[in-house]
Amino acid sequence: MRFRKLSAVSGATALGLSVLLALSACAGGSSSGTDAEDDPATGPVPATAEQLVGTWVTGESYDSPELPFLTFAADGSWNGSDGCNGNSGEWSISSDGGLTTSAGLSTLMACSGAPLPKSLTKASKALIDDGSLLLTDGDGATIVTLVPSDDSTADATEGAAAGDDAGAVVGGAAGTWRAETPAGVDVHLTLAADGSVSGSDGCNTLTGSWTEADGVVTFGGLASTKKACEGVDTWLSRANALSFDGSSATVVDAAGAQIGTLRLEG
Repeated sequence: MRFRKLSAVSGATALGLSVLLALSACAGGSSSGTDAEDDPATGPVPATAEQLVGTWVTGESYDSPELPFLTFAADGSWNGSDGCNGNSGEWSISSDGGLTTSAGLSTLMACSGAPLPKSLTKASKALIDDGSLLLTDGDGATIVTLVPSDDSTADATEGAAAGDDAGAVVGGAAGTWRAETPAGVDVHLTLAADGSVSGSDGCNTLTGSWTEADGVVTFGGLASTKKACEGVDTWLSRANALSFDGSSATVVDAAGAQIGTLRLEG
């Protein structure tokens, strides 16, 4: 009788062990499922500084003087265009993709391009999604999606900035135009043959693009830094175009009002 009782207890114990093993197996399967769910999901990830450096475009074409673009430089500066108006500034990015930018003044010409400089200054984060750059706002909503500029889009940007006609750019306007100023104040614009323009309003650095037709130079966007210089008239930062006759040029603003004169050096 004692032997049979022990056998019954052993049977119950075996049954209990079987149940425990089954439950353990189920628990193990559940744990495996949880681990799979914890794996990083594919999708947008925070951009790094190295990934941002370069030129980005929307991948679309526009009926504008130049192709809208954003260029991030490794030194923490950026420049870009909405297709008509240029701008530039500084940028930095944190490990979570948080984007901090500054921007200079920009012209306000109506444009059928894409407001990429404005999109950049509104963005709170930069994310990378399958090679594309997503600029998002504080709520996580995507402001604009950009793609890396390839050789063809880079050529299109340069061609647009140069008026799509190198002969129209290389002309009487190419060179450095300088204003008569008090000693120590440098006000000038240098119009390069590749369609780019750089200079100073006596306080701030100016950058942009230009085209020439019939003795009139039109700036595709003249961006300016935002330094404050006491006692300096920064009128040249408002330049929208200039008309030249020989070595003398009249500068006008976006409203067509004359704001100053420059003379060609050399």
